[in-house]
Amino acid sequence: MPAITAFLADRLPAIALLTSTPWNEKLASWFMNHWEDFIEWASQPHVIYAALAWLITFYLVVTLILGMGFGPAGIVAGSFAAGFQGLMYGGFTPAGGIFAALTSMGMLGMLMPAAVIVAVVWASVVAGVGGIIFQLRGMLGGFHYLGQEKLSITQDEAPGKLKERLEIGGVDVKSEGKENVIAVVDEIFKGLEIVKDEGAAWNCQNWALSGLKTLKERG
Repeated sequence: MPAITAFLADRLPAIALLTSTPWNEKLASWFMNHWEDFIEWASQPHVIYAALAWLITFYLVVTLILGMGFGPAGIVAGSFAAGFQGLMYGGFTPAGGIFAALTSMGMLGMLMPAAVIVAVVWASVVAGVGGIIFQLRGMLGGFHYLGQEKLSITQDEAPGKLKERLEIGGVDVKSEGKENVIAVVDEIFKGLEIVKDEGAAWNCQNWALSGLKTLKERG
């Protein structure tokens, strides 16, 4: 048993804290430290924007689905569903179709959970679209540039993954146009020299600094 505990303690910080004394103080300290990291991460503007996008999208999708008019007692009079039924089907609604399925889900109380699931998926997709990243791939002697890559700020910058964040400036995309700015940055990084010699005192940081210098010169 002690061997199993030691094995887990080497790999799980929480287990390591629980096996030490006094465990209650250690555990409280561990949670406090991680809570502060989480608050610092969640306070960043781009994370706040992503959270707001998630909440707004979730609310809109749920409202749209539940507001169509598929209620627990059937089709709600005067609703979109009632108008669609009268226009498309008249007095006869065919069984087995999407409309009939939605009607059944509303009457059985299954529409709410389904709406929540759909809203979560859509909200996560919207919030997960974070931006563009420019980086080198590979290792010494084999670095290569693939071009602009998608970056999900809610996943790739989660606590524990983002080691350090340094803001060095900004770009006015409103005046230049977002697509134009991204194209210019991509063009600059494509034109940077990539040293293939493993023995050279050069790495991806030199490449990034060279790109930043060029961006500064371009204004």
